[in-house]
Amino acid sequence: IVSELVLKEIDPTILAKNAKANSEQNPNYDNDGPAAWAFDDENHWWHSRWSGTANTEAGEVSSGLVTDNPIWIQTGFDAKWYVDSITYTARDGKQGAINAYTVSVANLDDPSETPSDNQFEVVKSGNLSDTTDVQTIKLDKAVEATHVRITVTSIYLNGGTAHTHAKNISIFAYDENPNPGEDDDTEL
Repeated sequence: IVSELVLKEIDPTILAKNAKANSEQNPNYDNDGPAAWAFDDENHWWHSRWSGTANTEAGEVSSGLVTDNPIWIQTGFDAKWYVDSITYTARDGKQGAINAYTVSVANLDDPSETPSDNQFEVVKSGNLSDTTDVQTIKLDKAVEATHVRITVTSIYLNGGTAHTHAKNISIFAYDENPNPGEDDDTEL
């Protein structure tokens, strides 16, 4: 019996629960907020910090400006998945929409742990368009992972400052290796 693999959206509530960023606007201001806001369907978004004091002891960078340092947002799945693609939606107005990015994954033995920076491996890099349309980042092949990180290295200003954001990020994956026979024991 041959079973057909189905590409699934990873549960957004799990992604929101495990969301983390090295810069986030918190306390919340209007629609600008923490990393978890990138993974829900509400009319708000994750925004890199533009006011208030960064929590540098918790790993937040002192500046939320992409021109000062790369800004990243990540999440975990509480399980192992074969990540195929990620969608990104910019907020209305597009100020600070992602242009250049890298996607990195971590594949931990215990998916409930939080990976360190050196446990992530880059699997895709590129540029997104300057639009509020949903955009898809398709990986070259599905990759087994427990966590995904998107690092922003440049943005579209669109009249704003050099901060970044994500209105919505969704992650699509298979629960089994869609490339049987290929080496799926690669250590990340």
